[in-house]
Order: sequence, then structure tokens, then C-alpha cells
Amino acid sequence: QDHQNANQIAARQVKLESAYADLVKECNRRRTQLVDAGRYHRFVRQVDDLSDWLHDKEHLASSEDYGRDLEDCVQLTEKFETVVRELAAAGERVAAVQRAQEELLRSGHPYAASIRAKGTDLNSLWTSVNEAATERQQALAGARQVHRFDQEADETLNWLGDKEATGVAMENEDLAHADLATIKVQMQRHDEFVHGMRAVEKQVAELCREAERLWTAFPNTREHLEVRKMDMEEQLKDILEGTRRHQERLQHMESLQAYFQEYRELMQWMKTMQTMMTSEQLPRDVAGCEALARRHDEYNLEMQGRKAHIDEFNRQGKQMIQSGHVLSQEINEKVR
Repeated sequence: QDHQNANQIAARQVKLESAYADLVKECNRRRTQLVDAGRYHRFVRQVDDLSDWLHDKEHLASSEDYGRDLEDCVQLTEKFETVVRELAAAGERVAAVQRAQEELLRSGHPYAASIRAKGTDLNSLWTSVNEAATERQQALAGARQVHRFDQEADETLNWLGDKEATGVAMENEDLAHADLATIKVQMQRHDEFVHGMRAVEKQVAELCREAERLWTAFPNTREHLEVRKMDMEEQLKDILEGTRRHQERLQHMESLQAYFQEYRELMQWMKTMQTMMTSEQLPRDVAGCEALARRHDEYNLEMQGRKAHIDEFNRQGKQMIQSGHVLSQEINEKVR
């Protein structure tokens, strides 16, 4: 009986020990699963947190807001430089995730496929965000140049507007009855205006070259820049055309006033000659008559010498009348 009981006890003990061993084994297996799950979920949370942060930065880097003007663009650039610095600092976070991934994969983690996929997605996102940030930096740099061009173009157009107003005012001045001295003053003003326009022409030429450089570097800005370039060129062309017309008018008026001055000089000469010829009393002797005849011969020679001059004067007058000069009536009175 005792022997039988001993066998039963031994069998039960073996069974108990086997069950205990199975329990220990299951506990160890379960503990390993829990540790692996914990490590996996910590890794996933680390990846997800970093991915969310990177998506926020990607959204900022994908912005197409380049500001309304140069000042606004500079502010956007300064703000985005903060994003760029944050991304540079985030490189260590990405490296830490990569090290965690490598450690999990080396340990033969059961979720290796998911871990590897998570790591690949993160690396792809990291590359994408950095590329977008670089493109955004370049785009902002280009926008800053375009805004600076626009600012300078606006200033130049205002400058052109002032010049155009001055030119129009000079063109509208009534010079029909201005004397030669007044015309000379106006020509001096015109020369000063032309001299001042050289600086404007140089500025427009430089900005037009800058516009071409910018649309070559940033093709999407071409349409906008071509419009700005055309605005400056057309306004400059109008001013230069007005300047040319005014110069021709002044030269025309100068010639006319010189013509009238010549008329006055000729008339004065004729009156002088007439006075000299008619003021002398007739001599009472032969010697006096001979002397007077000699003087009249001298007067006649002087008048003959002036004939070509008077003929040229009349020719010029008739030419101005035929050209439809505004003072044709006054000129006609001079050449009759």
C-alpha cells in the first residue's frame, strides 16, 4: 500500500513539475511578447510623433505665399529660416529613430516588417520635407528678388511720371510770341531736362536687364516681369518722344526769332541808309556834287553787297510760310 501511494505521489509530482515548467515557459513567452509589444509601441509612438511634426513642417514648406511686397517677403523669409533651423536640429531625432529601428531589427523583433515599413516611411517623409524646405528657401529668395525689382520699378515709374509731367508742362508753354532771349532760357531748361533724363534712361535699361535675368532664373515670373518691363519702356518712350518734339519746337522757334532779329537789323540798316541818303542837302558846286555822287556810289555798293543777304532772308521766310508756320502771317509781312 505504501509503495502504491509513493508511486502516485511521484507521478503527481512529475505532472506538477511539468505543469509548472509549462507555466514558467508560458510566462517567459508572455513576458517576451509584452516586452516586444512595449518596444514596438514606443517605437511607433516615436515615429508617429516625429511624422506629425514633420507633416506640420512640410505644410509650411509647401506654402505658395511669397508676400505682397518686399517687406512682407523678408518677414516670411525670416520666419521660414526658423523652420529650416528646426529641421536641421531634428536630424538627431531622425537618427535616434533609425538607431532604435536597427536595434529592434537586430534583436529579431517579431514585428520586423512593420518596423522596417515605419522606418522607410519616416525616411521618405524626412527627405521630402527637406527637399520642400530647400525649394521653399529658393522660391523665397527668388520672390525677394522679384519684389525688390517691383519696388525699384515702382520708384522708377514714379520718377518717369514726374519727368513726364515736367516735360508736358514745358511742351504746353506758349512760345508763339517769345523773344530770342526767352527761347534761349527755354533751351537751357530743355538741355537740363535732357541731361536729367539720361539717369532715368540708365535706370530703366538696368531694370530691363534685371527683368530678363529674373525671368530666365525664375520662368514662372516671366509674364509679370514682361508687363513691368513694358510699362517702363513705353512710358520712357513717350517722354523721349515728347522731349524730341519740344526740342524741335524750340529749335524752330529759335530759328524764327533769329529770323525776326535779322529782320529788325535789316530794317534798321535800311532806315540808316535812307537817312544818310536823304539827309544831305544838294551841293551848290561841282566839287560838292562829285563828293555826294561818290558817297552815293558807296551807298549803292553797300546795298548791292547786302542784296544776297536780303534775298536769302526772303527765301527763308517764304520757305517757312510754305511749311505752314504758325506765324506765317507775321513772316509774310516781313518778306513783302
